[in-house]
Amino acid sequence: NSFIDGKFQPATIEVSGDLISGIELGPLAASKEVEIRYDRGYLVPGLIDLQLNGVAGVDFSSGSKEQIEVALAELPQTGTTSLCPTVITSAPSQIQKQLDVFSKMGHVAGSARSLGVHLEGPVISSEKKGAHALGHILSGTQFLASGIDLGQVRILPLAPEVKGAEEVISLAKANN
Repeated sequence: NSFIDGKFQPATIEVSGDLISGIELGPLAASKEVEIRYDRGYLVPGLIDLQLNGVAGVDFSSGSKEQIEVALAELPQTGTTSLCPTVITSAPSQIQKQLDVFSKMGHVAGSARSLGVHLEGPVISSEKKGAHALGHILSGTQFLASGIDLGQVRILPLAPEVKGAEEVISLAKANN
């Protein structure tokens, strides 16, 4: 069954390489040659999680490359096929360490695909910090001085009122 036009219905899905190249609604014709047949279950679009701090006991803010690879291999079982692994506000050296870990990772077939890191902080408001550690919150100026490389970062929430925020925004734009 496939989720098409807002409902589950029988369908034949044609795949070329990694892409769906055709969908034929209705039950599989007996004359069709089929490589893989699924008579039960559902084919639905993969979920994209833009803020995931960890999974399967692995924290993306501190996990090793090997641990994160195991976690990414677990995600498709939950329906998540792509994500922005989230690294929370922490010491600049720890943030850079995790960014380095993600920079060394490639995509492993059958695992969820990282779309780039969601760096949650550290250029946030100390007054509206939520669960973030106050001691690791940085001004934009301090962030720039820390030398954190934004090459792996795809989402960077920050407080625009923080001193030096405009310069961090310029750096983020320069790193796409």
